[in-house]
Amino acid sequence: MTPKSLSTYPIHLARGGKAVTQPAMTSDPASYAAYDARHGGDGADGRLVSAYRFSSN
Repeated sequence: MTPKSLSTYPIHLARGGKAVTQPAMTSDPASYAAYDARHGGDGADGRLVSAYRFSSN
């Protein structure tokens, strides 16, 4: 199994303690809309875990 970077492939923490790797996401609102379509049913129980890289302070 090849490790994936959280900055490209975030993880959805779902109901029941499941961790689901997501497809590559960008800052495009369509990426977040697709995420919501896949996991919006988890409501307040769902979490999106990701990492961001900044080029300056």
